[in-house]
Amino acid sequence: MTKTLSVELIVRDKESITFRSVTHKNVTEIEKKVFAVYRVAMADAFMKAIRYLKTAITWEKDMVVEFVDVIVSEFPNWKPEDFFLFLDMAKTGKFSDKYEHSVDFPTLIGWAHKYDELKLRAIESERVVDVPEALKQPGRSYTQEEIDRATQDMYQMLNRKDTAKKLPKPEPEFMQLQRMAFNAYQRAKNEYLMAEGVPENEYLRESAREQFERENPIEQWCEDWIKNQNND
Repeated sequence: MTKTLSVELIVRDKESITFRSVTHKNVTEIEKKVFAVYRVAMADAFMKAIRYLKTAITWEKDMVVEFVDVIVSEFPNWKPEDFFLFLDMAKTGKFSDKYEHSVDFPTLIGWAHKYDELKLRAIESERVVDVPEALKQPGRSYTQEEIDRATQDMYQMLNRKDTAKKLPKPEPEFMQLQRMAFNAYQRAKNEYLMAEGVPENEYLRESAREQFERENPIEQWCEDWIKNQNND
């Protein structure tokens, strides 16, 4: 029986990759390919998720990819599973409040920070504080307050952000190609719908979209597109 995905289960899974592990400056070619697959899958999942949300803007394809890249940059300790769970929770209204009548880019980023708070609490609850050997005293027991304070200090140390202004880093070439491939895939899908003469009926359009996606798996399609660009 498949376990329901939860923040706690994701935190406990030590095998899953984090965004940081596949986007660091010394990233290998294999890690680039791994990230490319996840990046495309996350963009596709986001495109599907926003159909369930009342949005204040029209989400263009480049905005979708930009949102994914912002999440990857803003929350490097997230795993792809965190992003997918975040979307599931957003669709079911876990983060919205009665004052939010529609969703835009800043609202979603705010929701992502709410999810990140849930993740950090889960990390803290799982973390075992290891007292340095030099501070250990035979027979001494540590109070819960001391443990909580040490946990908080460790958390602040690990998550302290540099507030100094930094120039934006240029987008790596492989990320540019991934974004272009995703946009090309969306254009091909739209061209398919137009060629098939799909009417405005949303149910028929959804059926046609699903058929295109079955016949053209997005990861393989984008990988082939990038190969063709490199060969030209």
